[in-house]
Amino acid sequence: MASLLDVAKLAKPALRGIDWTELSKRPPDKDGTSGDSVWHLQQLYYYDYIRPAGLKAMKVVDSLNIDIDANQAFSHFENIYSSVKTVKNIAWEAALEGLSIVGPSNEMTVTVETLRSSIAICWYTALFGAELHRTAAMQQAWRQFSDEDIVGHAARVTAMFECITVLDSWGFLKPLKKGAGTSGMGLAPLAAIIIGIGLVIAIAVVAFMVLAIIEVSTKNRELKKECTEAREAGDTEMYQRCLNALQSPQNSIATELFKKAAETATPWIAGGVAVALVVAFLPTIVRKVKHAGREART
Repeated sequence: MASLLDVAKLAKPALRGIDWTELSKRPPDKDGTSGDSVWHLQQLYYYDYIRPAGLKAMKVVDSLNIDIDANQAFSHFENIYSSVKTVKNIAWEAALEGLSIVGPSNEMTVTVETLRSSIAICWYTALFGAELHRTAAMQQAWRQFSDEDIVGHAARVTAMFECITVLDSWGFLKPLKKGAGTSGMGLAPLAAIIIGIGLVIAIAVVAFMVLAIIEVSTKNRELKKECTEAREAGDTEMYQRCLNALQSPQNSIATELFKKAAETATPWIAGGVAVALVVAFLPTIVRKVKHAGREART
């Protein structure tokens, strides 16, 4: 029986992520900080990977209607989580047999509203996370996060933006386009319209997206708490780094702890950086930043 993580690994060909090996080979910066320091890497991985992926996803999001609130997000997230779990074994077996699609009767099915909520959660969660890397808030909160936490979070954020882009390129987000569903009288409401996803790689991308949302939103929530504590303690440097992210009107979605799904996925979360390995993440750079990262902060 396949796990959700097994299926998520199938998404690797579709998601670029961050090439940490390439970044670690960059020369030291002007201050002499080596290329395997999370402080040196912050500007590199943000501007070379996170930001470009985010801008591409933003073009897609601008064409969509994903206006939801945190309560809607929570209820529908459970639906997408259940839907992808239902077809994980079928998708895995299809991949083992070299099939690119599953039969119509075995497709993953979701409603338009569930898909809308899932894309919104993915977008706002990744956007909040990206801001934490742009400002180096995660690096500043080094007592809270390990170097592996930081690079893993950055990798997932990048890939979450890419999830939106590739799902759109395959046509699965058409029902969410602005102006879509302005149907006449007598037709089913959008909330009842079912979307079938039979492409194995698309199911894998959704599986990755679901797992990444759980992990990234958990880390976002932890850092949001630290940001609040920094404000209360008068740590203006730390709070200033967090300010833009905290001012986001959708930060409640981006930092929502999806409790039921998280509890179900506890063994996966306990695996630490497991999902980071899905998209060619964290090769030798993890071992390097363990040592160089701390030195750069002192």
